Amino acid sequence: MLSTRPTILVTALGLFLSLNARAADTRQITVTINAVDQRGIPIEGLRSKNFKAKSHRHNLQVVSLTFADGPRRIVVLLDTSGSMSGAEMGGDEWEVARDEAREFITAASPEARLSLLTFSDKVEERSTLSVDRHRALEWLGSSASNRTSVKGHTSLYEAILAGLKELDPPQPGDAIFAVTDGGENSSKARFEKVANLVRASGVRLFTFLLPEDIPFEGRENLLEMVRESGGFEVELYPSPIPVGAPAAVDRRTEMLAHRVIYDDRVKSAIHASVYAFNRQITSFYLLTLNLPDNLTKPRDWSLELVDQRGHNRKDAILTYPGHLIPVR
Repeated sequence: MLSTRPTILVTALGLFLSLNARAADTRQITVTINAVDQRGIPIEGLRSKNFKAKSHRHNLQVVSLTFADGPRRIVVLLDTSGSMSGAEMGGDEWEVARDEAREFITAASPEARLSLLTFSDKVEERSTLSVDRHRALEWLGSSASNRTSVKGHTSLYEAILAGLKELDPPQPGDAIFAVTDGGENSSKARFEKVANLVRASGVRLFTFLLPEDIPFEGRENLLEMVRESGGFEVELYPSPIPVGAPAAVDRRTEMLAHRVIYDDRVKSAIHASVYAFNRQITSFYLLTLNLPDNLTKPRDWSLELVDQRGHNRKDAILTYPGHLIPVR
């Protein structure tokens, strides 16, 4: 039931940035990185000499490396649009989405500051950024969050913008966690604008994705923003089509093929995803690099983890932001 593509599941990065005045003509940037082994367990004790960075075939100087572990600021976005209901085909999509949000909030560090925003045609604040979880959990457990309240179009991009606004100015480790099927059909903001703002903010974007019964334009755009920011996604697989369902590929069969039933497999997926999200949001490395002198626009780059002999560590999975951002 759970998609666990290695380079995605273990990612938890963001882009922060600061101008360091160690030399008058030196521009530096600090990126947030997660390094894990094949089991998804964070690798501790790494040093700056364990990293090799390149951009356009040129080596980048690694200045410093520090390990950060502690409570973060997190905005939880919960999709309450009609496509999340699952009622038409007897699915439990909404129950799964609501429980994912509830378990994530409950399991987060007690010192983390969280807020809960829901979104359909518009974005609504259910709780403000605080260590107090009472309002958020109270709403998630109330009749106001039952299946009949899940309706309307989807303003996914507007919800992400609202999350960025709550985290302005951004701090190292800030994250937005979206529980959604990736639909987008109502926002006034365009994808390019939202993607650029996410990239520039350094806020990491994470998502728990439910199956879609029709292709959503926003889904691939959401995944692009998640990976570019250094976050990761967990995708929930649909439940098997019940025995006796029509074999023909008609609209009903297609929808059955994308529904979710809240069974033991889904419960395990929720537990695993919540652990992964909270672990990666909380703990990471901060790697500071000297930027190329000719960096005037976002540029792709590569990062390699090596052992004491300078050989690539094949036992490790390393992920990082997709582009270096100029510092002005």
